[in-house]
Amino acid sequence: MVTLSVVLPAYNEARVITLSLQRLAAYLDAAGAQSGAWSSWEILVVDDGSRDGTGDAAAIAIAGDPRLTVLRIPINTGKWAAISAGMQAARGEILITTDVDLSYGLADVGAAASLLAPSVSACGIVTGNRKHPDSRMDLALSSLAHVLRRQVISALFNLGVRIFYGVESKDTQCGLKGFSREAASRVLPRLQT
Repeated sequence: MVTLSVVLPAYNEARVITLSLQRLAAYLDAAGAQSGAWSSWEILVVDDGSRDGTGDAAAIAIAGDPRLTVLRIPINTGKWAAISAGMQAARGEILITTDVDLSYGLADVGAAASLLAPSVSACGIVTGNRKHPDSRMDLALSSLAHVLRRQVISALFNLGVRIFYGVESKDTQCGLKGFSREAASRVLPRLQT
């Protein structure tokens, strides 16, 4: 039985996929043993119709490790479709999704998984919050312009969601989310994007 599944939706991420998989696998090995929140894990890369060889790069990076899987969607269907495909294929009792560049930090992935561990709490869903005072993002300097553009677009989108739908969250678009198996089975089939 797999305790923790991490789903990485990926679109044109060939330049970062190998290092991200190496870093995440090393973290999951070390932190799982230390925290006890998970005893086994898997990583599912969902290549969402990439045109830059992301799926091939991921397949080469994971060769020989049965805990890592590449799922390929032949055409780009969008981030939610990739996450949904990964969550459906995942075998873990704890399901986490995060961005493939690991911008939220590995410790945050571990914290989300720990909060969802059945032995810790009855929590069923966790989400990151980039607006929290203790929040930080781990980014390469080369990504700064891209991230600043995304933050402006995200801030405008979040403002619209809060105004038009009455949602109180100030960060509805955070890429770090986690679900217990039970919560995922109840919530994910109902979501539309």
